[in-house]
Amino acid sequence: MIGMNTAIASRVEQSSGVGFAIPSNTVQRIVPQILQNGKVVRADIGIERAFETEEGLVVLRLTPGGAAEKAGIQVPKVVKVRERRGPITYEKTGLDRSTADVIVAVNGKPAKKAEDFIALVEENTPGDRLVLTLLRGGKQIDVPVVLN
Repeated sequence: MIGMNTAIASRVEQSSGVGFAIPSNTVQRIVPQILQNGKVVRADIGIERAFETEEGLVVLRLTPGGAAEKAGIQVPKVVKVRERRGPITYEKTGLDRSTADVIVAVNGKPAKKAEDFIALVEENTPGDRLVLTLLRGGKQIDVPVVLN
């Protein structure tokens, strides 16, 4: 089996059109959860926003009290910058992204793209421990995270 059909988009309300399927490895992971719990139980790492760069995933925002925050994952710092334009000096708020952690791997497997990172996290259940490999301040470090 390579996948399980889930829906067909059709203009004529027949069994023809564009089919959508769930990959078989996803089916193998979630069917036992549905049978046991009546729903899919997903692990949460507590990262709300990140963006892709050539180095990896820059962490922008964490869930307050979430797994990543408890593990000490760092986000950009809010900084205030004063600028002078003519006779007026004003202050604006910005982000210093150089202080944010960059995710490059999960449990030793490369995760430089969002879809890779999500797939690696979703292989786990709440309570599992992952090791995130991060770039922090130009150095590579490993940080353990216990998933919620």
